Amino acid sequence: MYNEAEYVRKGESVMTRKKMWYIAGSSLAVVLGIYFIGAIYFIQHFNPGTSFKTHTIEYQTVDKAAQTVGKSWLSEEYYVVEDGKKLATYTAKELGVNIDVNKTLNEMLKRQNAFSWPITLLQGKLISAESLSADELDVNEKQLDEFVNQLNINNSTRHASKDATIKINEEKGLFDVEPEVEGNIVEMDSLKEQIVQRLLDDSRTVNLKDVYEKPKVTVEDKRINDDVKKMNEQLDLKITIEYQNSKVDIPREELAKLLTIDDQLNITVNSEAASAFSSKFSREVGTYFKTREFKSTNRGIINVPPGTYGWSVDVEKLSKDLTDIIKKGKDGTIKAALQGSGITRPDDIGNTYVEVSLADQMLWVYKEGQIALQAPIVSGHPKTPTYPGVWYVWTKQRNAVLKGINGRSGQSYAAPVSYWMPFNWDGYGMHDSPWQPAYGGASYLTAGSNGCVNVEPSTMATLYNLVGVDTPVIIY
Repeated sequence: MYNEAEYVRKGESVMTRKKMWYIAGSSLAVVLGIYFIGAIYFIQHFNPGTSFKTHTIEYQTVDKAAQTVGKSWLSEEYYVVEDGKKLATYTAKELGVNIDVNKTLNEMLKRQNAFSWPITLLQGKLISAESLSADELDVNEKQLDEFVNQLNINNSTRHASKDATIKINEEKGLFDVEPEVEGNIVEMDSLKEQIVQRLLDDSRTVNLKDVYEKPKVTVEDKRINDDVKKMNEQLDLKITIEYQNSKVDIPREELAKLLTIDDQLNITVNSEAASAFSSKFSREVGTYFKTREFKSTNRGIINVPPGTYGWSVDVEKLSKDLTDIIKKGKDGTIKAALQGSGITRPDDIGNTYVEVSLADQMLWVYKEGQIALQAPIVSGHPKTPTYPGVWYVWTKQRNAVLKGINGRSGQSYAAPVSYWMPFNWDGYGMHDSPWQPAYGGASYLTAGSNGCVNVEPSTMATLYNLVGVDTPVIIY
């Protein structure tokens, strides 16, 4: 049997539990009610903590949020900077840019989880929503151009970027890639894009360094490094130039000067360098431009300047031959084409020549190293001198009439001579001169010629017969 007091206590306990369950159920119903009411509310309103860029739009409808964003967005300040310095400040309104954010906000609201509003409420921080898309901006291109132009960014103080190039490393004797150089010329279209882009994203700063014109070719480019490899392989070519009885191998460093790359990074031969090399080679091995040491009859070893006598290399042909053989990329020999006089004389002047001493006013004819004729002369007057140099008899003529202008009097003349042997291209030569009263000594000081070498008529006949065409004439 139950005790009555115990029965009462058990009844009270049951009642208490029922009451607690009732309170708990009621509370849960209230919470669920608030939760679902909130969820219904946030179907048309943005969750707590939501922001668009820097604008808080929590608890707002799309229309209200659009007003908030649009009004604030138009007046926000953005900056153009360089090297830490602020160059300009602008707003969307100043650029004439308008915004329509309804589309983006509607998309945001559709993707928003309205049932997650308690979580966003408890986070206690703003949730930054996505940025605008470019098609939501209406850009006034003219106003944008005016803003950019008034910045006067690309002035004379800036320098352009330089592409990586190939150059010869003289220490290594090889080609290397010379690194690119970044300049600070601003790419204006990119600058305008960045100015507008700042209106779309979270950044407020346009850094000019981000829109510098970049080098098109860098040290990392595979093409230019491959070209360096190929060019260095071409430096190993053995190219020999033959002339007369001599051979010369083109040194590696000279070959390097001939190679270059064009704008499309194709290996080619630098035509100007090939021509310069050919000209230099001609001067070095040829005799046309050569100042010669000459063993004179009366005055020992003297230096005689160049004249018309001598040979040179056909520069144009050598340049072309060089270009062709390098392009083939194979070893080869070039037979240099020679032009001029004395080509067949390996010892240059040889031992048959005419020697004229202006100081001695004498002429000697050497045949096979022996004096065959010696005679006094009259050379040019001090005001119309005979030019020193190594010349040669390029033709012979009997009974010629020499015509010209007297350099001293300015009068024209026509002088008939029996023997005419020109030795340069300016009308100077050796000839008989029956009008001369005397030869040798100081006669040239008063009765000197217009530059020719005057010889007694009887001596000139012998000279004419002794000396053939192509004979060197050394005048000093």
